[in-house]
Amino acid sequence: MIRVQNNPLMQEKNPMRKRNTQRRPGGFTLMEIMLVMAILVVLASASGLAYMSFHKRALKSAAKDGIRTVEIAVDAYLLDNGHLPENLTILYEPADQDERYLNAPAIDPWGQEYYYEQGAGEDFLIRSNGPDKTQGGDDDVRSSKETQNANR
Repeated sequence: MIRVQNNPLMQEKNPMRKRNTQRRPGGFTLMEIMLVMAILVVLASASGLAYMSFHKRALKSAAKDGIRTVEIAVDAYLLDNGHLPENLTILYEPADQDERYLNAPAIDPWGQEYYYEQGAGEDFLIRSNGPDKTQGGDDDVRSSKETQNANR
C-alpha cells in the first residue's frame, strides 16, 4: 500500500484546527433544561385551562339535572294534590311522611338551595343563581319550564 503524506487532497481543510477527540461528559445543558421546563409550563397551563372549562360545564350540567329533579317532584305534587306546593320544603318535609317527594333539600352544585317561584295557574320556575350566587346574571341556570311557558 502506498502512502502519500503531503497530498493536499488528503489533508484537513483547516490545518490549524485540531480535532476534538475528547468526549463531552453526559448530561444536559442549562439551555436544554430551560427549554424542557418552558414546554412543560405551556402544557400545564393549557391542560389547566381545559380542565377549568370542563369543570364549569360539568357544574352547570349538574345544576340542570338538579332542577329537572325538582321539576319532577313539583309535577308529582301537583298531580297528587291539584295545586302547586307553596315552597320546596313541603316536598322533603311533608306533614304526612308518605307524601315525601324529595329525600333532602335540593342543593345546587354551589351549595345553595334551588329557588322556586310560582307563576299563574300551573306555571312555576326553578332556578339556581350559579357560581356567583346572586340572582340575575349570565351564569344563572333556569328550569326549562320557564322557556316552554314563555312560548305559549
